[in-house]
Amino acid sequence: MSIVKNETDKMPDEAIENRAKTYQGMMDFAYIWGLPLATGIVMLFTLLLLGVGVFNPLTWVISFFTFLGVMAFSKAFFVH
Repeated sequence: MSIVKNETDKMPDEAIENRAKTYQGMMDFAYIWGLPLATGIVMLFTLLLLGVGVFNPLTWVISFFTFLGVMAFSKAFFVH
């Protein structure tokens, strides 16, 4: 059963394709950059709350490798 009442209510195929490409681009960007950046920042703040210190190189190394790990995971499993 379709929600389209008549043929004039249908969207053109080109508009549907454009929306699909836009959505795919947004999701790719979110999974490749947004998710890893957010997780890396959360890891940084977690380490700072634990008292590791902002000038401790270990804080930045762990946050960076968290970013890389989440990026690799999201590229492998979320982006096709």
